[in-house]
Amino acid sequence: LLDWAIRVHAEDAAINRRMGEHGAALFEAGDRVLTHCNAGALATADMVLNIGPQHPATHGVLRLRVVLDGERIVSAEPIIGYMHRGAEKLFEVRDYRQITVLANRHDWLSAFSNELGVVLGVEAMLGMEVPERAVWLRTLLAELNRVLSHLMFLGSYPLELGAITPVFYAFREREELQAVMEEASGGRMHYMFNRVGGLKEDVPAGWLGRVSD
Repeated sequence: LLDWAIRVHAEDAAINRRMGEHGAALFEAGDRVLTHCNAGALATADMVLNIGPQHPATHGVLRLRVVLDGERIVSAEPIIGYMHRGAEKLFEVRDYRQITVLANRHDWLSAFSNELGVVLGVEAMLGMEVPERAVWLRTLLAELNRVLSHLMFLGSYPLELGAITPVFYAFREREELQAVMEEASGGRMHYMFNRVGGLKEDVPAGWLGRVSD
């Protein structure tokens, strides 16, 4: 092993000597090329590149309009506002009962909050007063759904860095929450539990205790 290391070292030294003989000439030629390029002889136009929008099922629907000068990013303009399936146009030809189920699917991980937004808007326009129990149950269900959404975020984002373990812990906790959400509404993702004026029905007996647990 020592003989091999000495031989390699000797070969490297020989290569370095040969490079030393030609190095000055190479660097001088390189300087001439760079000077010529900087004078504008090889000027290039900026490239405009669109990154995204990706599929709506990705973490976030985002388009970046990037201007590149070679490999250097000159500017990056974020363009937001892309939605699923043109839902706003679908809303225009349906009544509030029909659009609730569409809004439910705007964000699959926060379905309860999406449908709640529709019924709150309708109730405000009607000047309708919702029973206090329904208000508190809506708040509780929306918070449970929010935790579900955050757990998916916390579990899935490390996957982008190659960390797979967090998603298993997140899904374990999500299943505990999904159980009580399903018990109340009958659904695991698209609950359709809100109604204009309150909720579809009251929660089952003993449900609040199971949520506390």
